Amino acid sequence: MKIQEFRDKIKKCPKEDLEKIAAELYKMLPKSKKEEMADQLIDDIIAGKSVVVTKKKETIVDFELLKKQIEHFLSDVDNNYYVAPNRNVPKSERSKWRFEVKGFVKMINKIPVDGENGTESARLLRELYKKLVYGCGYYILPSEDPFQAIGIRQPDFYDMLVNRTFATGYTDENLKNMLEDAALVYMERNSLQIELEAKFVKSLPTNDLKYKALDLIMKYVDKYESKLKSMGKWDDDRYKLEEHIEEMCKTMLIISISLFEPDDAVRYFWKHYISPKNEITLYVMLDVIEIYGDDELWIKVYEEGLKKKIEPRSVLKKRYNEIMNSRAYMLIKLIERQITMNFSEKDNLILITNDDGIDAEGIRKLAETAARYGQVYVVAPDGQRSAMSHSITCREALRVREYDFHIDGVKAYACSGTPADCVLVGVKKILSRKPDHVFSGINFGFNISSDIQYSGTAGAALEGAFLGIRSAAFSTGTLPCTEVRDRYLAETIEFCLANTPPKDQIWNINFPDCQLSECKGIMKNTSVYTGQFYDDTYTEETSETGEKLYRISTKRIWEAPEDTDLGAIVANYVSIGTVSNVR
Repeated sequence: MKIQEFRDKIKKCPKEDLEKIAAELYKMLPKSKKEEMADQLIDDIIAGKSVVVTKKKETIVDFELLKKQIEHFLSDVDNNYYVAPNRNVPKSERSKWRFEVKGFVKMINKIPVDGENGTESARLLRELYKKLVYGCGYYILPSEDPFQAIGIRQPDFYDMLVNRTFATGYTDENLKNMLEDAALVYMERNSLQIELEAKFVKSLPTNDLKYKALDLIMKYVDKYESKLKSMGKWDDDRYKLEEHIEEMCKTMLIISISLFEPDDAVRYFWKHYISPKNEITLYVMLDVIEIYGDDELWIKVYEEGLKKKIEPRSVLKKRYNEIMNSRAYMLIKLIERQITMNFSEKDNLILITNDDGIDAEGIRKLAETAARYGQVYVVAPDGQRSAMSHSITCREALRVREYDFHIDGVKAYACSGTPADCVLVGVKKILSRKPDHVFSGINFGFNISSDIQYSGTAGAALEGAFLGIRSAAFSTGTLPCTEVRDRYLAETIEFCLANTPPKDQIWNINFPDCQLSECKGIMKNTSVYTGQFYDDTYTEETSETGEKLYRISTKRIWEAPEDTDLGAIVANYVSIGTVSNVR
């Protein structure tokens, strides 16, 4: 009711009823409102002072004063002045810390994030958040749950923090801090850490930022696992580090689900999540997927657990049966099967080879990724065969043996011949029918410009094209950074599956070996740079028998027009172009 209606209603009430109404209304006020407003108002009315209700004016924040007050408060907390006997914070004032913090937060939220104090206000808010977080694990404030004491849930406080922080820029430092504040913190009693992790992922507006976060997570896990190796079994910090690794694994899974690329994160979770039993790992992973994933991924991970001889909990078995018996799930699977028919195991037979040898990391990555799109066979040299170009073996028998590739569904064979031999023997003798695609790589070293004609990787793909098979060569640089390759490999494979190169040509794909943050994306239809990529020279030596020995040494020529394969790599693009075969 409106205030006038309220006045009319109580006008004829007896004194006893008015006292009861006033007492009950007073009880309903929060303690903070009683102390801030109601008590003074009552005293003024009893004293006969006039009470004038005025509209609240917009508070102008004195930022420098606010900053000093917050820093003074934080210093007092660090010195335990709110929980230990001292003369700096009187005992009667210690319980009022929560009103101070609420006021600080309120004032900070009034400061424009795009103003001159935006960055510093985000820093102060983070310092308050960190102190409250620490108070959830240690007794530094006169409350067992600091967030509950100030009336702001920890996920809501983090939401304010992450929004204000990223409003000042998506810098590496901000990304690092917000990841730490979500995954590496103590929690209030009534909230789950996964709520913070989900808010962190939601705050990343682009895929590039999400990939950058994934890289950051892996660096944290590597660091913590390295520390664990140097610790004793009962070391005090061991539990904390293990918990940090577990939360990082969960965050990685949520990010990967949001990217619709969960497979690598699932494998990472199996490998790095720390628990005494695989059954616990399965339960936790499925719990995350239940909230942020879909039924298909849930079923896939559940069945992976069964293959690992894990006995799931009864609640998981029940959920599995519910999904499998769901008509909606079966209908979705049928529709997906129709949509992805061109990329199904039935329709795509893929032959993979390389020139670095069957043990090379690049061919494993290519086979593992290609296996998502069809039946994969690997026939690759049993050792290093770089710079073999398009050569084949004519004067001796080829030795072929089965090879355990340790990738589900991939059959592999090691061959004593050249990369082109591997394609020929694979197509002519090993596969039951002509493959739909030949993929060669991923080569350790770019195959661009004049270097293509020496390449065994390109030679194998050209042999596939010579046989009338859609073929592609994949290569990357020699620096240890594979971020761009890992990010764009599936996308380039899908391009090759969906697009046929011109007659007698192959797709030639090169990934720059820069950081993912430096990559500018994919440049299609690049032409082959006709200049030299390497300037070759020879050093002269003399053998013990007096023979001349000449050893090749090379120097990169790192300059070319941007619309060429070399130019695209120099400019940090993934290059997709074509290379002609010989007819």
